[in-house]
Amino acid sequence: MKKIYIAFLLLAFITNCYATEYFVNSVSGNDANNGVNSASPWQSLTPVKNTNFQPGDIINFARGSAWFAAAFELS
Repeated sequence: MKKIYIAFLLLAFITNCYATEYFVNSVSGNDANNGVNSASPWQSLTPVKNTNFQPGDIINFARGSAWFAAAFELS
């Protein structure tokens, strides 16, 4: 049982190693930023739409931010 527990922990660690965390802030962001840390978030949803995310990636939307449907078209 102990070996199974250790194997499960290792598998969980390995799968989380390659996840990327992205940040979007409509107030203080800039779409020229890379969006991968809270100090350089994206501003609009366009980079979110144009990025090929991988399983496990996380997109953080800043509290107090707002986006409107006219600024973001789904296609």
